[in-house]
Order: sequence, then C-alpha cells, then structure tokens
Amino acid sequence: MAYQTKMLFRDSLDDIGDRSGHGSYCSSPDMIVHSLVKNPQSAFGTNYSSDPNERIDTSSRTNAIYTRVKSMQGADGMTNGYIRVYRANSSLFMNTDQWKNNKLRTPDGKEYVTVSTARNGEIAVGNDILVVDGTKPNFCMVGIVNDSVQETLPNKFSRYSDFVMWVHNERSVAVRNFSLCNSGQKYDSESLYAFSNPESKARLGSILVEASGLPRGTVFGLVNTDVGLDKSVVFDPDNPAKRQVTDSAFLEAGFSGYVKIYAKLPEGQIWPARASLVTTFWIGAEEMEEMVQFARPVHQVLLDRSALDSLDRGNGGRLVKVGFCETLYV
Repeated sequence: MAYQTKMLFRDSLDDIGDRSGHGSYCSSPDMIVHSLVKNPQSAFGTNYSSDPNERIDTSSRTNAIYTRVKSMQGADGMTNGYIRVYRANSSLFMNTDQWKNNKLRTPDGKEYVTVSTARNGEIAVGNDILVVDGTKPNFCMVGIVNDSVQETLPNKFSRYSDFVMWVHNERSVAVRNFSLCNSGQKYDSESLYAFSNPESKARLGSILVEASGLPRGTVFGLVNTDVGLDKSVVFDPDNPAKRQVTDSAFLEAGFSGYVKIYAKLPEGQIWPARASLVTTFWIGAEEMEEMVQFARPVHQVLLDRSALDSLDRGNGGRLVKVGFCETLYV
C-alpha cells in the first residue's frame, strides 16, 4: 500500500516527473472534465500534449472526469495504478483534512479507477469515469495514484516544508482547479480562497494576484483586513507592475482564514475570453528548511517595491510557492 511511483500524474503540461517541475499547482491536464466519449483511451491517450478540459456544467450533478497517467517504469511488465480524486473547497493551502473525506466516485459507486501499462512512456486512461456534482460550489481536486486498491493518504501537515516536499516528491500526486467562467458577460468578480498556517509559530506569508487579458482600467485586488492584507491596482496591459498586486502579513500560529480576490470591470466592459486571475500563496523560506531548495528570490516573484523591501528584511529574500488558484474566462 503506497503511491504508484512508476506512473506520472502531472501537475501541468510541462511536468515531466522530476522534482523541479512537479509541485503544488492547480492545472493538472490529467484530470479532465469532458462530455462523454465513445473510446476514452483513443480520445485522451493520443492528445497527451494538450489539455482537453471542458467547463463544468453547474446545472448537472453528473459531470464526467476522465483521468490518465504516463508510465515511468524502468522495465517492461504489467503495472497497475488505482486513481482516487478528492474534492476540496477553493484553497491556497490544500492540507489533507480539507479533502480526504470527499472522494469522488464512479457511476456505480466505486471510489477509484484503474490504469494499466506495460512499457515505459505509455499513456493509460482510467477504465471508468469519476463523477462530480456541478450544482455544489468549489471545484478544487486532489488526485492520487496508488499501487494497490488500498487508499494512501498523508497525515495532516503541521509544517509548510513537509507539504511542499510531499507535492514535489510524489509524481503520482496532482492538483486541479476547475474554475472556468463564462466570458462575454459583465459582472464584478469575487472569489474566497482559504489559507492557513499549520505551524506552532508565526510565519511570513504573501498573496500574489497576477492578471492577464483583462480590459484596461479593471480594478483588481485582494483583501483580508483582519491580518492586514488590503491592496489593489488598476490593470494596465502595457505596465508589468500594473498586471499584479501583492500584499504580505505575518500569520499567527494556527491561523485559518480566507482572502477575497476581486476584480471590477470598467463601465461598459465585459469579460473577454482567456482573461485570467492567478492567485498564489508564498511563504518566506528559512535557511534550514528542506523546502528552501524550491525557493525563488523575492525580486523574481514580486514587482511591488514595498513588498520587496519588507520581505528582504524578514526572510533573506526567498519565497516558496505553497498554493495556487486560477479563475479563467472561456
């Protein structure tokens, strides 16, 4: 009973299964919401380089999720995997307790689908679909491939570093956020994302919102005044500093709360197709933490000079990405 280390369940299209490219992201192309197809292996086994995901039908209780993996076995021989997908509320820190009790099931009630490969490099599609109820809110998914029918779950994480190392080390673990919105409409956008500090000490955290494809003049930002997060900017596609907004705060030990991400369109504008708001949660890395190997210098992440100055003083100028959510208009 363990993770199926001989199969890759990608976090993104660029994920090739190594530790540097596999991590806590929300765009796995291997959990696919799609209308029913006649031959799933043919449909999704031959387009591995693309993401054929479709928007969840929020009026339907029976949205189909197809799954696929790539074999990374060293020698020929039949290899089996058992895929479970768990549903969570929209969160920038997907700790185990948020999703472990929310397994998706097949139409006949089974809690996993199976995949089988015989040679390195083969693409295998799950032998059945998993079903997600679109009438319920929030579509963050965690997928795990096991090497047997027994479920394998991590304990609840009490340190950011342990969580980051789990998602980077386990190529059979992936995350997907299915938040796709209709373009061509006019309304203000608001999303609430959970974030927390599982540790027994305060930690410096940063929320970064990166916008693309918005109408010029859109006001977007983030707010949780209780912890001191409250920043906004007016979107300007020609100015990189006006395409992102960030704020930082020390999160007390055991903190649990939400950040609101919002965008307000200029008068008379509508949401264009491919407009996107990407929200990431970063933690200041400490020298002796194992996750520091995945840290990036602050100046490579944030453009806000005031944020740069405070973070440089607080943690030596290195940040590690802990979570990621995206709202995309299609």
